[in-house]
Amino acid sequence: MSKPYRLVLNAVLLLASCTFCGCAFVSGSAVSSSRLLPFRKASAAQLSPEFREAQRMFGRNTEKNLLAWAMYQEDTEQYAEAMKTYRELSVAYPDSVQPQLGIARVEEATGRSEQALTVLQNAAAVHPQNVEVQLQLMRLHTSEENWQECLKTCEIVCNLAPTDQNARYEVGIAMVRADRVDDALPHLTFAVGRSAACYNVAWILHEQSRDAEAVPWLQQALSEHPDRQTAERSKLLLAELSPVNPQSKRRHDRVMPAAAVGDQGGVIHAGGPVEVPSWNGPGQGSVRPARHSGPAIPADGQPQR
Repeated sequence: MSKPYRLVLNAVLLLASCTFCGCAFVSGSAVSSSRLLPFRKASAAQLSPEFREAQRMFGRNTEKNLLAWAMYQEDTEQYAEAMKTYRELSVAYPDSVQPQLGIARVEEATGRSEQALTVLQNAAAVHPQNVEVQLQLMRLHTSEENWQECLKTCEIVCNLAPTDQNARYEVGIAMVRADRVDDALPHLTFAVGRSAACYNVAWILHEQSRDAEAVPWLQQALSEHPDRQTAERSKLLLAELSPVNPQSKRRHDRVMPAAAVGDQGGVIHAGGPVEVPSWNGPGQGSVRPARHSGPAIPADGQPQR
C-alpha cells in the first residue's frame, strides 16, 4: 500500500474509534447503525483500488467507517473528496440511503441545487418511508423558498414520524419560515414546549427582519412559564427589539445561532433558539442536522455516527 493512502486509512481508523466510543465530528442525530447494511462485495471494476483496500482492511465495518470518513470530509468542506467517497459507497452499497443523502448534501453545498433535488427525489422513490430523505427534501425546499413543496413534504414527515420530536421540530421551523406560524406552533410545542416554541417563532421573525411581529411572541414566551435560560434569552432579545432601546437595531453579533448539541434539559446556547431537550433521546427517523445558520438544530445528546 502506498504511504499516502496508508495515512488516510490510519485517519479513518482513528475516526472510527472515536465514533465507536461515542465521539462524533458532527453533532446531532445521524446514521443509525441498524440502517447500515452488512458488508457485501461490489464489482471490482467499479471501485477504486483504495476503496478495495479499505474493504480488505475493514471487512464488515467498511460501510460504517467510510461513511464516517465521508461525513468528516464533507464537514471540513473537502467536497470533491467527500463526493468521491459517497459515490463509491453508493456503488458498493446500492441499497443504503446514506450515500445518496451525502451526495445530495454535497451537491447543494456546492451550488448544484437541481442535482441535489434529483438525487433526493430518486432516493424518495426508492425509500418512500424514510424520514431522513423527506427531511432533507424539506430543508432543500426551504432553502430554495419553494414553500408549496416544502409544506407538502412537511405533511409527509408528520405522517411518517408523528411522535419523533426531532422531526416535528424541523417541521415547525420550516413552517414558520413559510409564514405558517399557527400551523407550526403545535409541532414546536410538541418538540420543545410552549414557551420555547414562542421564543423560536420570535427568533425566526427577528431573523427575517420582522421585529415588530417578534415582540408579542417574546412577551408570550415570558408568560408561558419558561425555564430560566428561555426567560433570560427572551428578555435579552426583547430588550434589543425595544423601541426605547438605542441599540435596538438588529444585532446578529449578539444573538447567535445555537450550537448543534443542546445542554441537558434543552436550553439556549449563546442567545440562540431552544433545542429539542437532550433527555428526550432520539426518536424514530433521527436526522442529520441541517446546514443553515438559522434556529437551533434538534439535539439528542447522543450522536450516532
